[in-house]
Amino acid sequence: MTTLKTQSDHYFGGCPECGNTDGYLNAERVHFFICNKHKTRWRIGENLFSSWHEETEADWQANAKRLASYREVKPMLWEPTPEEKVEMGRVAAQAPYIDPLDNDIPF
Repeated sequence: MTTLKTQSDHYFGGCPECGNTDGYLNAERVHFFICNKHKTRWRIGENLFSSWHEETEADWQANAKRLASYREVKPMLWEPTPEEKVEMGRVAAQAPYIDPLDNDIPF
């Protein structure tokens, strides 16, 4: 008996058919994660990664052409395991408190 995946292992989601991702492509400042096997794509946002600054107009045109042949989908979302949730809480608890009203903050 085959068990179907119900959540992705990837932070930015995965293909709804397999739960995987083959990384992302930029179309200017917009980022799309893709699954080459199922020809799916999902938009995850703009200007989240700086890599688009290193690309050219020709790169974006090639990526846009490739993305046009992929189907826009809602990704299978990542859900942290119970162990990951504990670790996330531990890291958050160790973070120093910064008083937003403190005038000594350097920004």
